Amino acid sequence: MSFSLQKNKIMIKYTAIKERGIFMKDRFIQSQLTTINEKLEENTKMKSNIKLISDLMAIALITFTIGGAFSFPPFALASGICLGTSIIAKKKYNQIYSDKIERLNKEKKHLETISNKVPTASTELNKKRMKKIKALRNAKKDAESSYETSKSINGLAHVIETTGVVLSFVNPWFSLIGFGGLVVNTINSKNMIKKNKEKETIENRINNIENDLQVIINEERDKQGQRINTRKVMKPEKENKKTKTNTLNQEAVDKYVDNLANQNQDNKTNQKIKK
Repeated sequence: MSFSLQKNKIMIKYTAIKERGIFMKDRFIQSQLTTINEKLEENTKMKSNIKLISDLMAIALITFTIGGAFSFPPFALASGICLGTSIIAKKKYNQIYSDKIERLNKEKKHLETISNKVPTASTELNKKRMKKIKALRNAKKDAESSYETSKSINGLAHVIETTGVVLSFVNPWFSLIGFGGLVVNTINSKNMIKKNKEKETIENRINNIENDLQVIINEERDKQGQRINTRKVMKPEKENKKTKTNTLNQEAVDKYVDNLANQNQDNKTNQKIKK
């Protein structure tokens, strides 16, 4: 078998393996994309559910507020505080889930890009990538700490709002406590959205760089595996040629020995005749 034909067979085998998606790089990217798609579906569903529940609550609370204004003012004030809380929560969590969905879509797009074009790799660049990841992880910790603080303030605002709702039935003027809680909630919600956005941005950068490194590593492993497979495919051919040569040599030796034996037999016969 010629070398060119052998090389073509190797390339056909290589292409078949790649098309089946069993390369480490392709498996990694596919696994990441599957995980991201699952998270996208989950967060999109959560965002949709929050919108639906908030809209239903808003309709009910608007009805209670309007109806209570004429029959039972304390109930109307309490409903008004709850309505404000519901509207703020809807806007806040709608934005939080939107930012998370946006981050996941960016990671998905990045994976699709590096699937077709592997990032430039070198020892120096990889060291810089590792250093950047370390710095970003520290920044992420700070962002998460700030976000948790804003969540704590958010919880405090809810306590104030609930207190105002309850005390509204004691004295309508106490409803001002609840409306004060709405002010705190509004201001803090903006800060909470901002901190979550920072957290998502940092996480996006970390995940993209980590995916770059994993793709680079798996691509190199695939190349090493291809070189090993190439040597394994070529080796049997050499062994077959060697075996064939040995067989031919053995046949020549056997033929030569047979000729000598025949010659010896003829000589003995001639000697007997002469005697």
